[in-house]
Amino acid sequence: MRTLLLLFLTGHGLLHLLGFGAAVGYSPGDFTTFIPRSWGLGWLAVAAILLLAALLLVLRRRHWRTVATVGIVLSQVLIFRFWTDAAFGAIANLILAVGLLLSQAAWTFDRQARRARNRMLLVDDASDLEAERDLPPLVNRWLSRSGAEHHRAAYLCLEQQLAIKLKPEQTEWYAAEADQLILSSRPAFHWSVRVRLNPLVEVFGTDTLDSGGASLRMSLFGLLTVSAVSQNEKANEAALQRYLAELAWFPAAARSSRIEWEEMDSERARATVYGGEQSASGIFTFTPQGDFLRFEAQRYREHGPEAKREPWIAEADRWTTFEGVRVPSRLRASWMLDGEKWTWLRITVTNLRHGTTTARNRQPDVQFHE
Repeated sequence: MRTLLLLFLTGHGLLHLLGFGAAVGYSPGDFTTFIPRSWGLGWLAVAAILLLAALLLVLRRRHWRTVATVGIVLSQVLIFRFWTDAAFGAIANLILAVGLLLSQAAWTFDRQARRARNRMLLVDDASDLEAERDLPPLVNRWLSRSGAEHHRAAYLCLEQQLAIKLKPEQTEWYAAEADQLILSSRPAFHWSVRVRLNPLVEVFGTDTLDSGGASLRMSLFGLLTVSAVSQNEKANEAALQRYLAELAWFPAAARSSRIEWEEMDSERARATVYGGEQSASGIFTFTPQGDFLRFEAQRYREHGPEAKREPWIAEADRWTTFEGVRVPSRLRASWMLDGEKWTWLRITVTNLRHGTTTARNRQPDVQFHE
C-alpha cells in the first residue's frame, strides 16, 4: 500500500507540470482550454505539494497525509476549473483519497494499539515475581537453561513475522506482522497483528488479556469490524492458556505467584494460571537439556454456545538468545481436529526486548518501534 501511494503521489504530481507547461507556452499535448499564467502557477504549486507529500512519505514523516490531503483538494479545484482537459485527473484524486483513508485507518490502529499497551504498562512492575520460589526441578532446569533463573523484568516486547491459515482447507499461507506485550506480574498481554490477504487487502486485529478478561477484534483495513469477542468465559479461558504458552518467550514470568506448577514426569510439567475469577491449565514439555519444546492444552477454538475444547499444541523448533535469555525464535501452533493435526500458525520472532517500570513515574523504559 505504501509503495502504491508513493507511485501515485509522484506520478500525479508530475502530471500537474503539464498544466504549468501549457500556461507558459510549452504543451506536449493538445489543450482545448486556455490556461492563464496565474493558473499555471497553481498547477506548479500543486505539483510541488504532491511531490513534497511523496518525499515526506519516503522519509516516514507523520505529516505527509496532511500535505497530501491539501494537494488533492487543490488538485481537484484545478480539475473542476479545466475539466475538459483534466477530467481524467479526478480518477487519480479518488484513488489517492481512498489510499489516504486506508493509510489513516492503519495509523489510527497502530496508535490505539500503542496506547493500549502503554496503559497496561503504567500499572505494572515485577514485584510479583518470587526470586526464591520453590519450583519443580524440571521448571528450575528450564529457567537455568534459558538464563532467566534470576532474571527480573516487568514486561516483554515481541516483534513477530507470521504465516497464517484461517481455515483447515486453505492451502496458501497469509503473511502477517505482529507486535506483542506480555506482562509478568499478572496474566496479561496485548497482541496487534496485520494480515495481508493479498497485496491490496489487509485485516487488522488485536487480542488482549487483562484482569482475567479477554477481548478479540478483527477488522478490514482497521475500518470494518468482521469479528469481535469480549466478556466471554470461553474466550477468557483460551486467552489464559495462550498466556501460559507464551511463557516460552518469557520464562522469568514462570515465577509469578499466580501460576502453580506440578511436575508430571522427567519431561513434563503442568501449569495452572489464575486470572480474575477464572483459571486455566496446560502441559509444558521440555527437552533433556531444559529447553521449552511444547505446550499443549484442551482449548476453546470457538466461543459460541456449542463450542467445545479441542487439543491445541504450540511447538518450538528453533531457539535463539535475546538479551541473554535463550527462548524459541520459531514456533508453530496447531489444532487437532477429528484426529488430524492442522497447523494454522507459524511464528518467527524477529525482536525481543525486556523492560521494567519505575516506582516513581511508572513510565516504560522500552517502547515498540514506531
